[in-house]
Amino acid sequence: PCPVDRLDPQAGAAATIPAPRMAAHDPAYVIFTSGSTGTPKGVVIQHQAALNTILDVNERFGVSSRDRVLGVSSLTFDLSIYDVFGILAAGGAVVLPQQQHRMDPAVWAKLIRRHRVTIWNSVPVLLDLMLDSRPAADSLESLRLCLLSGDWIPLSLPDAAREQAPAAKIVSLGGATEGSIWSILFEVDAVDPGWLSIPYGYAMHGQAVCVVDDQGRPCPPWVTGNIVIAGNGVALGYWDEPGLTDEAFYLHPETGQRIYRTGDRGRLLPSGAIEFLGRRDSQVKVGGHRIELHEVEAALLSCRGVEHGAVIAIGEHTERRLAGFFVGPTTVGDVEAQLARLLPRYMVPSVLRPLDSMPLSPTGKVDRRALAELRDTAQPHAQSLEQESERARAVPAKLARCAHEVLGFTPDDDANLLALGLSSVDVIRFINLVHRTYGHRAEVADFYRNPTLLALANSLPNRQSEHADARLDPWAMDDVIVDSKARSSYRDPGPVLARGETSARCLPPPQLDASDFHTRRSARRFGNGCMELSHVADILHGLSRLSVQHGGRYLYPSAGGLYCVDAFVEIRHQRVHGVDAGLYYYDPHAHDLVDIVQGVDLSPGLHLGQTNAPLADSAAFVVFLVTDPARSVPVYGTAAEHLNLLNAGYLGHHMTDLAVRHGVAACPLDGYDFDAVRWLFPYAERAVLLHMLAFGPPAPIQLRGSQEMET
Repeated sequence: PCPVDRLDPQAGAAATIPAPRMAAHDPAYVIFTSGSTGTPKGVVIQHQAALNTILDVNERFGVSSRDRVLGVSSLTFDLSIYDVFGILAAGGAVVLPQQQHRMDPAVWAKLIRRHRVTIWNSVPVLLDLMLDSRPAADSLESLRLCLLSGDWIPLSLPDAAREQAPAAKIVSLGGATEGSIWSILFEVDAVDPGWLSIPYGYAMHGQAVCVVDDQGRPCPPWVTGNIVIAGNGVALGYWDEPGLTDEAFYLHPETGQRIYRTGDRGRLLPSGAIEFLGRRDSQVKVGGHRIELHEVEAALLSCRGVEHGAVIAIGEHTERRLAGFFVGPTTVGDVEAQLARLLPRYMVPSVLRPLDSMPLSPTGKVDRRALAELRDTAQPHAQSLEQESERARAVPAKLARCAHEVLGFTPDDDANLLALGLSSVDVIRFINLVHRTYGHRAEVADFYRNPTLLALANSLPNRQSEHADARLDPWAMDDVIVDSKARSSYRDPGPVLARGETSARCLPPPQLDASDFHTRRSARRFGNGCMELSHVADILHGLSRLSVQHGGRYLYPSAGGLYCVDAFVEIRHQRVHGVDAGLYYYDPHAHDLVDIVQGVDLSPGLHLGQTNAPLADSAAFVVFLVTDPARSVPVYGTAAEHLNLLNAGYLGHHMTDLAVRHGVAACPLDGYDFDAVRWLFPYAERAVLLHMLAFGPPAPIQLRGSQEMET
């Protein structure tokens, strides 16, 4: 039972709830971390301590009401404290994935684009997974700040992040839950080739992070010591655990300053930065979570049927995971189910293995080094690539190779990949790899329901034979140019012709000059002011249905005479005389605009790329060419997408011709987050955006010498 305040309903307005009285040193929240006794310990953070960290980050990086953060961290993890209170304190917004997509990095990327997320805050592996889930040429240009903490940062990650988020500042942060989220940071401008790891960094405002010896004296540069935290961020202690509090927190004998022993090892560099060297006890970091191996072992030994057990951490840095070993009359599945009830998901070992007996050292203790070697030398249900090639299997070879790349061995078709050691992070890596290989992205929730290669193979659309599996997709290219300068300078090399082929020189020379280029070129910006409605009508009139002798006809072709591509027009605010801003449907029969949504602004924030967003922002109106596949598939069949794209191309060319004729500037657009606005269109979920074009007044012409320059 929980006590509640009761108010007398008869008292009316006289009954008031007293305002809470909070002081800076009062507890703000309690967040639990792993404990060496087998019971999690609650860290008590006061208002002043959390506020000190939040204000430092917000002031240092200019966080404001224009910022949005994507909340990918669990609310039980202290990084979420900044997601909620840090960003909201600045007037910003938190974007939260739906529960079923909480661990799907492809969905995270869509949310970043759709909501123009500016701040990323997570453990490094989550950013790495999202980057891995996206095409190399794709962009996360809205991100301006990446806060990475809670685990080792791969040396390759900062540069990989900048390739897709070129404007992002990459920041490494560290500390402990007992230090109020973060206590130390390092801005990663460039990765030094000589680094073995990203430096831990420098203490944040109002805090002190020091390296001391076992007597608490400062260590000189390059000397390994114990990392301690002092200052405004130090926690009050552990909830209802005075003994543990006294062990971890102490007062400096000379200054009286409250200090927290982190249990981390590090050394001071000549630059004044601190280098992190790892833990000094049985506590490990897995996926950004601090885990006491003793706590997991205590849970394992409490399982029914387990007589002896041990847990070790395997892998290095970002590949770190837990492996459990047990002796007793029980099964892996039964032990795993019991652990799932006793521990949070991130603390359940990703590898569980039954043994006949525990390996012991000469002193009679569990030989943990032997357990690590035992795990590495034998894999249940594993097949080598050589064995795999000698037997027939129901799973395509490319899918089996994906599993081999992530697991390090090839599992049986019907083996439970989670039981073989596939961690939650590995699941995402595996799904990313399958996506890149097949162009199909499996649902994370579906994979967890049936985590086998066979189930995944059966979910692949249009599954083909091994011979088809081996054929190359001519559109699948790995060497996509990412650098903006290289992309702008790239030119089509043209077809490769056989040697000895010469021009027949039978065509008369073209009658073209430079004026043809200037009148036909795509606009890179539009002029200011309003357009006349008649100019909009001149361009749309080319899409209208004409009455001729044998019925209605159009001025552009469409396979089978279906004409299933619709034109929707977005009129920008105060850019066209006589028409309110909003989204309209162009009716080709009545040659008129039909009101869909008044006052909506669809363009600037949803266009991707540094060129398209300002271009769309300066346009007077934008035309969306959209289709509902249900209207053409009955006739076109599998060719529907191809033929509708051709139809949209004819429409686009026809409209740009009319724009040139009537003195209107035009530019085709690509890269638009249509998913964010499809619900506005009549056929919603079935709507497919084929093409877009922006129109507006021509930009002013500047004269430079005797040449005309478009501004």
